[in-house]
Amino acid sequence: MTRRIGRIAALWRYPVKGMRGESLTAATLDQYGLTGDRRYAFTSTAAPLGAPLLASRERTALLRYSATLHSPDALPVVTTPIGERFPVDSAALLAFLHEHLAATGATLALQHSVKPITDVRPVALHSLATLQTLSQELTEALDPQRFRSNIVLELDDSQPFAEDALAGHFLRLGLPPSSASASAFRAAASFRSTP
Repeated sequence: MTRRIGRIAALWRYPVKGMRGESLTAATLDQYGLTGDRRYAFTSTAAPLGAPLLASRERTALLRYSATLHSPDALPVVTTPIGERFPVDSAALLAFLHEHLAATGATLALQHSVKPITDVRPVALHSLATLQTLSQELTEALDPQRFRSNIVLELDDSQPFAEDALAGHFLRLGLPPSSASASAFRAAASFRSTP
């Protein structure tokens, strides 16, 4: 049985792990998750043992950088806090990061993967109700990117953490552009849950 449970309020892609992402109006899922999401990361010789990736939880300044992906086959472009733009694999970006972001004496290197470089799951989601409740409890407005989710949901069930009940269910997201087998979906499209 299929039933409507809400709508997609926002889509986000994070081409480089730890950097700010980009808001999308449409996205495509491949066998690994959201196409182009977190396929690049920087490693650091100064990172904690067992966690070589440069991540925003260790280096909050990384969140002042943003990455965009202009097409699925293109390299991400990184915009620095001062507005300079570099292809993710450029020596100039690596030099900039060494100068402005790396710990003293650390060496940074770019890592690329066909699969998303994530901490937990290849696609993450949360609801607007959860974000609003946490904002109220913390008495500060939380940025929707705070939790690095790809999909922000506006659920018909407006209770906070209602998205937890989606675990173990199949979700059909959005409306395919041309056929029922297409894997693209669009923001603001309704979605359905099939137990």
